[in-house]
Amino acid sequence: MRGARGAVGVAAGENHTLALMADGSVRAWGHNHFGQVGDGTPDDFNHEYAFEPVPVQGLSGVVAVAAGENHSLAVRSDGSLWAWGSNATCQLGNGTCGGNRRAPAAVPGLAGVRAAAGGWKHTLAVTADGGLWGWGYNDAYQLGSTESVNGSALAPRRLLEGVAAAQGGWLHTVALKADGSVWCTGYGHFGQCAGGTTQPRSGFAQIAGIAGAASIGTGRLHNFAVAR
Repeated sequence: MRGARGAVGVAAGENHTLALMADGSVRAWGHNHFGQVGDGTPDDFNHEYAFEPVPVQGLSGVVAVAAGENHSLAVRSDGSLWAWGSNATCQLGNGTCGGNRRAPAAVPGLAGVRAAAGGWKHTLAVTADGGLWGWGYNDAYQLGSTESVNGSALAPRRLLEGVAAAQGGWLHTVALKADGSVWCTGYGHFGQCAGGTTQPRSGFAQIAGIAGAASIGTGRLHNFAVAR
């Protein structure tokens, strides 16, 4: 694709896309109503969309990108996490709810981040010590807790230990532990958290029957694990 040649990674939100370039910069395109493209353009009709890849403002040294529905994430080589786009449910992790951010800003209170994931309206980060952190929308316990303010967590909170990777679905979260076990919390009406129930899980529970998983993934209402 013109403007994104040389990309080494990619992430997609509902209507926008991020490309991680070989030089550690990020390019983005698509819907920009909430500032999720991150090019710093004004919030007006003329900048509602980016029809071709454009540079994300102020980012360098990026090693991974991720996206939620209308927000974007970038992990830098120094272990910091940067977020931009919609903050309607506190998913940018800056201690506030509401509004949009049209350029990246560091998520305060986090260090040693090695991976990030965006759910529908919540955000996850895995740190080098195996901690899983989460914030944003928690209406269905997708953050593994019943504690929230108006259904959301305003800032990062530590959710789980021994985690190697995590993914966010619509209203649920899946975590892969270093021992190869898979854990789930949140909305379960379609059996997303397995266990023979369609009830939501208000805390992380191990998914039975999976051992030695090497990686995990989520869709809107389903999950999968790849065995070693």
